[in-house]
Amino acid sequence: MSYCNLASSSAARRWLLLAGLGFGAIADANAGTMPTPDALRLCMSHNIPATVHIRELGMDVTDPSGSIRQTHARLTMRLEPAKIEGRPRGWMVKLRIQAPVSLSGMAYLARRSASGHGDGLFVYLPAMHRVKRVNLGLGSSPLLGSSLSYRDLEQLQTAFSQMAPLSLTATQWMSRPAYEVSYQPAVTADDDYSQIRMLVDQASCLPVQADFLSHDTIRKRLSSSAAAIRKSGRYFYLEKLEMHDLLTDIRTVLTMKKMSSDGATGRSSFEEVNFYLRD
Repeated sequence: MSYCNLASSSAARRWLLLAGLGFGAIADANAGTMPTPDALRLCMSHNIPATVHIRELGMDVTDPSGSIRQTHARLTMRLEPAKIEGRPRGWMVKLRIQAPVSLSGMAYLARRSASGHGDGLFVYLPAMHRVKRVNLGLGSSPLLGSSLSYRDLEQLQTAFSQMAPLSLTATQWMSRPAYEVSYQPAVTADDDYSQIRMLVDQASCLPVQADFLSHDTIRKRLSSSAAAIRKSGRYFYLEKLEMHDLLTDIRTVLTMKKMSSDGATGRSSFEEVNFYLRD
């Protein structure tokens, strides 16, 4: 696959969003007490680490024939301090592809500010020793032929900062107390989702399942398992996630190993001129 196909799919941004979904704050709710929508949103978002390092990030894509494509990378994310409580925070991410061999050494830098200024996606091409700026469009296109798209994950991110639930109820997930929250996604021209239904694990405040519905029909399902819940410092995260596209029957498994939330990462390592030198 050429760098153009990979870059134009906004790969770095989408992998960042999954990394963000992986982390959650430790719940601090009284047993049996139904949280307000704002309390649940803050529980999921308030303590997402300022810095995330994923030293082994893998993506396995299985098509309907059973053929599997694998990609491996390293990722570092930095969140900007929140200027206004409850409002979206700016972020920066750099990602270095390690495998397959044809893509090894390529690196990405993605930035998004809370104000919308300074946003950009850049790719380093080792064969040319050059950095190129990439169009951030094609939000609904698949990532590397997978069942994931940037738009899917951006819709989920709405739950962390702007969620206005249609319903919020207590339920069970794999014999664990959970909340089921349903909300209307942001309206875009790139998809036709009418509703997103999410399960949030009470003990960890992690979103552990999400159904993307179109006219009461599940189009895609993002899921995990209780066995995938891990802890890094005071944060919980999901080591493995799967997105199943029920329309195409493509399954994508994302694994995050050797993940840590410790150690500061300065802005200087997220510049276009040097992001590919360190990961």
